[in-house]
Amino acid sequence: MPNSRSVELLRGLAVAAALAVAEPVMAHSPTGQVAGRAEALVGSLDAGQREKAVLPFDGEARKDWHYTPRRRPGLRLDEMSDDQRRRAWALMAAALSEVGFDKARGVILLEKILGEDSGNTAWRDPGNYAFAFFVQEGGRIGGAKPWGWRFEGHHLSLSFTVAPHLDLSFTPAFFGANPAVVREDHPEHGGMRLLADEHRLAFELLESLDDGQRGRAIIAGRTAGDIHSGPGRGLPFDAPEGLPASAMTEAQRDLLMRLVETYVGNVGREFAFRQMKRIEAAGVEKLHFAWTGATRPDAPHYYRIHGPVTLIEYDASQGGGDHVHSIWRDPTDPFGEDLQRRHLTEQHDHSHPHPH
Repeated sequence: MPNSRSVELLRGLAVAAALAVAEPVMAHSPTGQVAGRAEALVGSLDAGQREKAVLPFDGEARKDWHYTPRRRPGLRLDEMSDDQRRRAWALMAAALSEVGFDKARGVILLEKILGEDSGNTAWRDPGNYAFAFFVQEGGRIGGAKPWGWRFEGHHLSLSFTVAPHLDLSFTPAFFGANPAVVREDHPEHGGMRLLADEHRLAFELLESLDDGQRGRAIIAGRTAGDIHSGPGRGLPFDAPEGLPASAMTEAQRDLLMRLVETYVGNVGREFAFRQMKRIEAAGVEKLHFAWTGATRPDAPHYYRIHGPVTLIEYDASQGGGDHVHSIWRDPTDPFGEDLQRRHLTEQHDHSHPHPH
């Protein structure tokens, strides 16, 4: 039977999320909106909560990400008041697109469903999702120095870095789904597929390939069992593999870019627009599409898209293909490192103005 505390928490999260989306935005810039809502959440915490939630920017915790249901740095949703959870979802609504926001909520919903189906509602806990904020020494959220935060729990790990007045970095960004498709007889959510576009567009692209293209795209008959660029692994590939976009038709390249946009588009529109411009500037023709495992949807399969500023992986190896792990990373900007360099350069330029 469902855990009553988890059911009540999930209902509360749905209400908080709805209020967060409806909340008016007062700040002018997208990074200002994010900073304002992060300040509002952290400002609502008591001393004990703040000690859990606010951590050093240069500490180990900022890069200690994972997608298992473990103990993790930060303040859990079930350690917050209803008002604090509303503020937390307001922050997520400022940083994510509507689609990305719904996916994050969907992962937590699947955690409840997984708990019910497995009979393990204590371990599969929708309250075990935590916010952690990372602030530099002498800095503050919304201040002059870059800062960041992560929202993380089972099958969800979203790492953000903010450079004031410059941009927001959203890498690595992990979404998982178990089950990939909710059983048809579920009373409320039967047949729901959380990562539907990530699945559908990849198969459309694969099926559009001719024999020669498919021979280049399929690099192995079996999957490795999970994504390659998981926690602590960095960039596991020396070079892109598979079929380059330069060997695709225009229609196939359009499909490929729609698939890329499905991942990049989880973040807010202006942030996603700038990232897509980075991908285009680095060369769409340099993107590679690689596939391993089965070529039918109901069996274990995997794909990745790899290019100069793009690494996407989607793995459906476990559960006969009914358990998905997916990740988007910018290989040049792990945990906002490139964004921080750009921020330092901008600071230097502003402190040494060119003579007229």
